[in-house]
Amino acid sequence: MIIGTLVQGPATSAFADSSASPVIATSGPGPYYLALGDSVPVWNGSDSYPYQIASHYGPAIPGLQVVDMACSGETTSSMIANSLCPSGPTQSQLQEAVAFLQAHQGSVAFITVDIGGNDVVNCADATGIDVACVFQGLTTMQTNMDTILSDIRQAAGPSVPIYGMNYFNPFLGDWVAGGAGQSFAVQSVPELTLFNQVLGGVYGAQHIPVADVATAFSETDLGDLVSSPWGQVPVAVDKACTLLDITCTVGQLEGFGDDPDPAGATVIAGAFEQTMGSMPTTIPTTTTTTTTTTTTTTSPPATTTTSAASPGTTGPGSTSTPTNRVASAPSQSLAFTGPGKGLSMVGIVGLALVLLGSSLLALVAVPRTRTQCVPSSMGPPGNGGGRFED
Repeated sequence: MIIGTLVQGPATSAFADSSASPVIATSGPGPYYLALGDSVPVWNGSDSYPYQIASHYGPAIPGLQVVDMACSGETTSSMIANSLCPSGPTQSQLQEAVAFLQAHQGSVAFITVDIGGNDVVNCADATGIDVACVFQGLTTMQTNMDTILSDIRQAAGPSVPIYGMNYFNPFLGDWVAGGAGQSFAVQSVPELTLFNQVLGGVYGAQHIPVADVATAFSETDLGDLVSSPWGQVPVAVDKACTLLDITCTVGQLEGFGDDPDPAGATVIAGAFEQTMGSMPTTIPTTTTTTTTTTTTTTSPPATTTTSAASPGTTGPGSTSTPTNRVASAPSQSLAFTGPGKGLSMVGIVGLALVLLGSSLLALVAVPRTRTQCVPSSMGPPGNGGGRFED
């Protein structure tokens, strides 16, 4: 993890040894910005999006410090237990975050979360797309996200703003390959759109606003062509080749990378800032039913609204161990919770599986050799090796 201090200017980073304690060492009393998730918040070191967000809000929040617990390659399961970047005795990014929040009550300005992509990205390989793997991944992601977000909210309290994000498309660079590669890139667009809808539903059920990174990357714009180093390409392809750490070469499949480059990190930061507004804050909202009226404190409205579901998870004060709280939904079943949400999610997942199945032909036709990237040298040790680094 990275601890960064910001005072009216760009954030700086330094590594903190937290192996002796689940509570992160910090310099000064805060306020703190807690960044959680996979590699995107750490991939570009002090140029990663949390530091750019902190720089943006620094003048309004003097002394703001970035506490970056994100971990490259993290899934929703490993975030709960057996983190890929164990930072303390709990070996859980979630439990480290809960401990930090409990130890710094009243000192946390806001929290960002991006997690979930690694739950499904490895379902695609040189042999095609494993539909059962995608089905299981979406189910597990939804269940684990309910746990993660509920625990963070309970530990942070009702007044600390929490923001999530959806995902960009790391496969669009294949468009410039032509042929089957281009077909796969086109087919990946509705698939990722549906994935983001499932993810947005989870955030919406917890009243957490979502930074619309997908729209910021114009991921669905395959109709408008622009001039680029790769010729006339769709806007979505140009942005993917320009803003991600992929290598685009005309006539070849992309050199795969699934993180933003520094310019992409700036775009992600901008998407968060658009969602967060002039100052991260929570606002009271009133929900009226036919029989009662209740007032709850939530963050500003999410980009996508869904019906709220009652959390079906155990809070951070549970006596259960983190391992026991990791979802492992059985194959061919959906562990969705909440009245009405299950039916809508079944429809989304069903359509997603049809689309994923259709892309199998393109994947089988072209063997896919992917290169591994390593994060910026500014990132914390051990944060390399993840695939879906959003």
